[in-house]
Amino acid sequence: MPAINKCTLCGDEYETQRSRAAKSKYCSRRCRDESYRKGRHKPCAQCGKKFYVKPALERVRFCSTTCYHKSMEEQFEKTCKHCGTDFTVERCRKDEAVYCSWDCAMEAQQRPRDELGNLRCSSCKEYMPPDEFHNSSFTLDGFSLRCKECSRHRWNARRAVMADTDIDPGFLRQLRHEGQGNLCAYCATCLDDVTPHLDHKQPISKGGTHTRDNVQWLCSVCNVAKRDTPHDETMLAA
Repeated sequence: MPAINKCTLCGDEYETQRSRAAKSKYCSRRCRDESYRKGRHKPCAQCGKKFYVKPALERVRFCSTTCYHKSMEEQFEKTCKHCGTDFTVERCRKDEAVYCSWDCAMEAQQRPRDELGNLRCSSCKEYMPPDEFHNSSFTLDGFSLRCKECSRHRWNARRAVMADTDIDPGFLRQLRHEGQGNLCAYCATCLDDVTPHLDHKQPISKGGTHTRDNVQWLCSVCNVAKRDTPHDETMLAA
């Protein structure tokens, strides 16, 4: 069934296909050409001289490329976000320029450290040694923004969201050091001596949740051996 549109030039109603109703503006080619010929005059944003603009080029702000480049070369004053000094910047960099120099940009983006040189995690806000962070080529200091445990929690929380299960954030570090005594739940190996793995007793792939009562810390050997077997079946097999 055809759609009924109203011509933007003459105001007459006309029929058009429903698939083209949103884009169709004119009842005929004659109205379209007449609208393109009309256009209008608008002042140049740089020199103020009026110039002719077609309806299809309504966004044009300058009468020529010369005026455009002159506008881009104008100097604007801004305040450095780090040191507070005023500096000038060209129009083309007006929105993106935040710091007055490269040194200020590097100092502002340095991650805060405590008196022992520990890094601060962006998620849990705690200071930890650099070996508690993954290596990263996207940061200035070469370490990831989140510590290893927060990165694991973020990954498992994402898996839980994809599986549409419950999530209880912010319990991993407390569970490891207080709930399990920093020991593997199966072989009782100290987790500081090995690479700790966060394991779900009932795997997320089998309907498990990412909550306190369904997770446990294991050493890498036990977690690889457990695979995706539920906790109850693993204990019976042992």
